[in-house]
Amino acid sequence: MSEERKNLRAFVELELDCSYYFPIFESITAILLFVALVSAIAVGNDSMLMELRPGLSWNGTMMIEHYSGFLEGSVSAYAASLSGLISILILLIPMLAGFNLAKGFEDGTLQTFLTYPITRFRILILKVGTILLLTGLPATVFSLLAVHVFIPGSMQLVPILVLSVALWIFILIVTSVAVLICIVSRRAVASAAAGMMTWSAALTLVNTPGFPQSFKGVLNPVAAVAGLLTGETSTLLTWDVAIVLMGTLLVGLVVLTLSLVAFERVEVQ
Repeated sequence: MSEERKNLRAFVELELDCSYYFPIFESITAILLFVALVSAIAVGNDSMLMELRPGLSWNGTMMIEHYSGFLEGSVSAYAASLSGLISILILLIPMLAGFNLAKGFEDGTLQTFLTYPITRFRILILKVGTILLLTGLPATVFSLLAVHVFIPGSMQLVPILVLSVALWIFILIVTSVAVLICIVSRRAVASAAAGMMTWSAALTLVNTPGFPQSFKGVLNPVAAVAGLLTGETSTLLTWDVAIVLMGTLLVGLVVLTLSLVAFERVEVQ
């Protein structure tokens, strides 16, 4: 193993030991699992269209329609589960960033990290990547689990995949904004509160009548993509989904780049 890889591995181990010790990680997974399951229950129960009822005669057309609705229900349940998780992620991610990155400015942990022979760029990318994995991976797995539990059977792969991509892009932009706030503020409580209030206000604006559709997609790509997949809007599916995802991804990458530039220049004491 090269010296550089050893340094990266040592940094990751130190990062996990200092920031995500027991029971922080366990609490994150428990919360996301609970919300994912609860959010999918109602949609899942309403989509169980293949139940057998006594006295019904065989009707091939009806069974085909029921089965089609059954498969479409998996997409609706997955979208509902992800939508429920979003309300938790906009609170959880700023807290993780605030009490990880911003707190490092306060207690000197970040200064210790900078003594490692690792560039600031890699340190920040590893911190962002850790938050993405700790939130995105459980959220995706538990939402899929919720759909499988309440709507057992086949799933529509492409819509499920598109919704998953939308979730990860949303987590990226929330994390990028939270990290930028942490670097500017350098105070754990203030950074966490500012991040939570920023995204709570943003998602409130999304639901305000008359709010521009283009900004809705950027601020909440999961809801925008879910609307397109379930036919709530009368627009072209392929191009609109691509525009929503690429627009949000571009904004997230721009904010992350600003965070990297600011982190390279900030003074750590």
